Amino acid sequence: AQTKVAALQEQLLQHQQAKVASQDRLERLKRLKATTQALLQQREDDAFALKERLENLKPLLASGAISKEQVFQAEHSLRASQRVITQTQLQEAASNQDQIYQAQQSIRDRNSAITLTQSDLNQTLAEIQRLQAGLTQKQAEVHRTQLETKQKLQQLEIELTQLNAKIAENRNLLTSAKARLKQKFLYAPVDGVVSSLNVANIGEVFQPGQTIAEVAPQDAPLVLSASLPNQEAGFIKEGMPVQIKLDAYPYQEYGIIKGKVTSLSADAKTDQQLGSVYEVEVSLNRDYVTEDDQMIRFKAGQTAKADIIIRRRRIVDFLLDPIRQLQKGGVNL
Repeated sequence: AQTKVAALQEQLLQHQQAKVASQDRLERLKRLKATTQALLQQREDDAFALKERLENLKPLLASGAISKEQVFQAEHSLRASQRVITQTQLQEAASNQDQIYQAQQSIRDRNSAITLTQSDLNQTLAEIQRLQAGLTQKQAEVHRTQLETKQKLQQLEIELTQLNAKIAENRNLLTSAKARLKQKFLYAPVDGVVSSLNVANIGEVFQPGQTIAEVAPQDAPLVLSASLPNQEAGFIKEGMPVQIKLDAYPYQEYGIIKGKVTSLSADAKTDQQLGSVYEVEVSLNRDYVTEDDQMIRFKAGQTAKADIIIRRRRIVDFLLDPIRQLQKGGVNL
């Protein structure tokens, strides 16, 4: 648009300069016409004077005061002046007037061109103003949008800061909750089944080293964990044979399971029903019973009673034992 305005302004300047040149030429032609008309008027005055002189010479010719030659010369001069006047009028009519018309026509053409160029220039300037107004409006909208975007960005940054603070707070709470939750759970070192649980009440407190629960490993062979009264623990040794009667499988129907003592606890513990007891572990010769030729395997947590065989005696020993006791006491039979 600016290039078009510059071109139109250049055209307008050229038309205006051409118009000024045409106006100057018209003024020169008008001055020339005035000069020519003044000279023509002078010629006409001279011709009128010659005509009057010729009229004055005619009476003198009739009276013989002057010769015909003098009258002839006067007539010749008059005709020469009239010819000059006629030629001048013709030339002025043919040339000067035509040039004046051409100059006037050129001025009219330049005025039309100036009008058209000025109209185009005005339209272009109006279009530029319209575009400039639209640009100003768009710039204002862009500025407003940038301001709104900046405000929204600042608000989002504030919300992000608050959200990060909330996330950090929640992480701290989660860490604390996990720590508290971790303290509420006990994790067995191996997979298996809880065979005994020494927790009776909610909120119960345990002492360091106290057994909370016992877990039977999943892939380990089943063993019998038994409680042995303190007064019966003096003769128990590892390897002693054991006869086991499972509560779930009456021994009258399924028989007695044999085993042997594999370990005896070094310290006694207190049992609410049996008092002071030792923990005994008994390995099983087999971990199943049969019914209708089908094998039924034992499950961890099943209960049983175990009889540890301390020593084997003959039947006669049972019969003679009271007599021997009396003899030791000094009684003779």
